[in-house]
Amino acid sequence: MTKLDENKIPVGPLGMSGAFRVPSELKLGDVVHLHGGFYPIEDMGQGRGGARVLHLRGREPYYVSDPVLAYRQINFEGLMGYRLLPTVSRS
Repeated sequence: MTKLDENKIPVGPLGMSGAFRVPSELKLGDVVHLHGGFYPIEDMGQGRGGARVLHLRGREPYYVSDPVLAYRQINFEGLMGYRLLPTVSRS
């Protein structure tokens, strides 16, 4: 992956916010930006020295030891005036 400037984070998937994250900050469900594509993390394993082995959807496992550009779902619940609408059950 090419080194990207913090101020020039590419636009990611809709409803997600991007940031450079060290391997210990990555979570299942984060979407990683690699080689021009977006790959969701489906599983992770431990590597040496705090590194992680990411099992990504549609790609071979990827070893991460340095910060990587990852996108995470934006949490709107803390915003003022935001409330969840009741769901309608369709039987």
